[in-house]
Amino acid sequence: MRYTVPVAGLPRLWAPDHPLLYKGSVSVRLEGRTEHVYRQKVGLRSVQVRRGRLYLNGRGVRLRGASIQEDVQGRGAALTDDDNARIVSDLEEVGADITRAHYGLSDELLSRLDEAGILVWSQAPVYHRDALMRQPGQRAMALSQVRRTVIEARRHPSVFTHSAGNELSPRPDEVPTTKAFMLAAARETRALDPSVPVSIDILPYPGFRFQKAHAAFDLLGVNSYFGWYKGKPKHSTASIFDFEPYLRAMRKRYRKQAMVVTEFGAEAMRDGPRSVKGTYAFQSDYLRKMLDVVDRADFLGGAIYWTLGEFAVKPRWDGGILDPSAATDSIHNKGLIAYGGRKKPAWQVAHDRFKAVGLYR
Repeated sequence: MRYTVPVAGLPRLWAPDHPLLYKGSVSVRLEGRTEHVYRQKVGLRSVQVRRGRLYLNGRGVRLRGASIQEDVQGRGAALTDDDNARIVSDLEEVGADITRAHYGLSDELLSRLDEAGILVWSQAPVYHRDALMRQPGQRAMALSQVRRTVIEARRHPSVFTHSAGNELSPRPDEVPTTKAFMLAAARETRALDPSVPVSIDILPYPGFRFQKAHAAFDLLGVNSYFGWYKGKPKHSTASIFDFEPYLRAMRKRYRKQAMVVTEFGAEAMRDGPRSVKGTYAFQSDYLRKMLDVVDRADFLGGAIYWTLGEFAVKPRWDGGILDPSAATDSIHNKGLIAYGGRKKPAWQVAHDRFKAVGLYR
């Protein structure tokens, strides 16, 4: 069911710098009796991609923030109200006006982000599924996850895009089943929520040609680990200095699509020189260098650090650190906040850099 409601006077728009919410209600009546009342806070805003740029309420944006994972030491994903409040508070404190996760966030957390004025890159939990999606049943399940994520998130003004998936093949045009999924996901997402751009998060391997499947989306998320992971043969990401040329090549290739750097980060778990991976100094220096590139790339809509806080991932995780001493650590150590809650030195770097960038161009 769809219906429209008039707003008296000039609408007051929702945005990170003034997250105004209207109070609305819908009553169900039967034979003169009110059977049910549904109440909801509503934010009015427009999100558009025009000529390859991202706009909020008609103004170009330069978003900065960090991704989140719903994982608290001792409770995992069983978050309390206080945990949700702390996540939002940490995002506000670091100066974030955007966040992201690899899956749909809870309604409670999204409502808090609405009130805080923090934009959400909402994403279906479709991750590295190329092999599985060769099976029709798996493609159908992935599309079902996309639909459900959109339906559950679309009422929130903080949700400014729906991403159909994360890090599928960098050459989907050559993987027919992946391409079929992506085209269907883009089409169905637009039908379910035409008010915001549709997006896809891609692996940033240089050297691949233009992909029609990527061009089906309005907004491309770039998961960049140049200078951290080595990449693939003939598609190296080993040097951080290749990040800026890659972004500019992508800009030339996808003129109609807006772009946001949806991931970048470095593991940090000990003191040491900035030349050594895994040290706090390396992480801080890496963050500065990546944001230097982002600041120069004026066509980008923003950048989202991976991640705000550490989280449990899997046994023997090393996160690209290539350090035998980290092989038994199950914690994802790229976070700005350690698993126990301590802020790392890179937190202050992120805070200062995020705060220095204005929301609008």
